[in-house]
Amino acid sequence: MKNKVTIYDVAKKLNVSTATVNRALNGKPKVGEETRRLIIETSKEMGYKANKAAMSLARKTIKIGFIIDNLLHDFNVKIMSGAKKACEDLHDFNVSGKFLALDKTNNHTQMISLMRKMAEDEYDGIIITGYFGYTQIVEELFLKNIPIVTIISDIPSSKRLFSVRTNGKISGRIAAELLWTQVKDMPVAIFTGYKDIGVC
Repeated sequence: MKNKVTIYDVAKKLNVSTATVNRALNGKPKVGEETRRLIIETSKEMGYKANKAAMSLARKTIKIGFIIDNLLHDFNVKIMSGAKKACEDLHDFNVSGKFLALDKTNNHTQMISLMRKMAEDEYDGIIITGYFGYTQIVEELFLKNIPIVTIISDIPSSKRLFSVRTNGKISGRIAAELLWTQVKDMPVAIFTGYKDIGVC
């Protein structure tokens, strides 16, 4: 079985230092253009492929904070489980996550406090279950270069980076159509998670 080509092999073939090979392959300064071109061409010819996991160890850990409310407990447990699995998959790439679920009481104050604490602890990004009440804290952290992503719900008028959520209208239409195909003219009862959600 052929051994994997490393930067040591490329450096040995060209009689240059591994530091020079590393700088050339990663676009860093202090390498002449002709040397850079030769290193890149030789590494391709030799079949060198960068080890992204190893490269990630050279950088500082990327810290991601994850805060969800506890209103839809069973649903949010699944969301949290998926986020933890993603961080486990990215562990070798120097990504770590902190996962927090809010208490059922005083969610708003607790969310803002936790987000500010993560900013103080120099987290690189925060994922939250977002609502309109968090616009100000999202703007505040945006000015500190801490990206915020919302899930489940959204704060569209804020500086959040993006939102990942379901399309409620389409989900509702699909559910209604499926229900109609099953029951047709029979009576139907609809249950919602909140008493103030209207039924059209």
